[in-house]
Amino acid sequence: MDTFTLPSNSTSYYSTLPNVEEFRASNCLLSTIKEDVLESASLNALKWPMNAVPITVCTRKLKHLDSELSGVKAACNSLLTRMCCLIPPKQRLQEHLIFGDAQPAVVVNTSPLIVAAYAAPFDCITMLQFRQTSLFRELDLSVGTRLLTVNTYKRTNGSLDEDLEPGPEAEVDLTRRDVRGTFGGTSGHGNPLYETKDALELASNEGLRYSGVYPIIADFITEDSEALIAKKQLFQNCEWRRVLRLGLETMQRFPGMARDGRPSASDQPAQRKRIPGSGTRQTS
Repeated sequence: MDTFTLPSNSTSYYSTLPNVEEFRASNCLLSTIKEDVLESASLNALKWPMNAVPITVCTRKLKHLDSELSGVKAACNSLLTRMCCLIPPKQRLQEHLIFGDAQPAVVVNTSPLIVAAYAAPFDCITMLQFRQTSLFRELDLSVGTRLLTVNTYKRTNGSLDEDLEPGPEAEVDLTRRDVRGTFGGTSGHGNPLYETKDALELASNEGLRYSGVYPIIADFITEDSEALIAKKQLFQNCEWRRVLRLGLETMQRFPGMARDGRPSASDQPAQRKRIPGSGTRQTS
């Protein structure tokens, strides 16, 4: 099973997070967050101010969005996970929202509903598709509506999630022996760029800091509007416009390529395949 963690950068801002034990006690959570995972996590101080307001799960919204995490079926699954000493799905979702990496997301299509969610470590977006519910009519969504994605990231020895196309500002793991010396250019912001086709292929599979992303659109499962507004205000207009542009471009290049946006499934990448005799990758 893949393990998703928080983003990791060179400078640690772990002190800006709530104390793990206090968080568990105050929220009556029985799950166990590994301290070594959290202590190794580094958060962007601009995105995680000391007075950050936790985002909590709204049961009503979750019921509309994802039956796997609400209702009788979810209760049975929760009981089974407790019996096996695992973290119940809904509690894991709550911790995802509180300790995850908040990033901009933008609606790029309304029928079907598709959202482009940005993932900073990859400097790219993932496409999330949702089935229509009364919840979305209530939110009055349109192309360009600004949402908030909360991400966790996985680090495995496997290949990069197939629906990710790392951008020039993607975080490269320079501690890897097979990566050092491969990336020589800089973007003007101090981050490595991929200089050759071979280097890009290496980075796409093994050279990046992470290999996958687990995005969850917070607006669809919380009613903490003040917290959402506060976090969205941390991003510049140019960042929102870029996410929208990347999403619209992706829809044109790869029609139909989108993950199941439900929280119980959005960790699974959308599949693509190469068309024989063409350099274009399409959805399977």
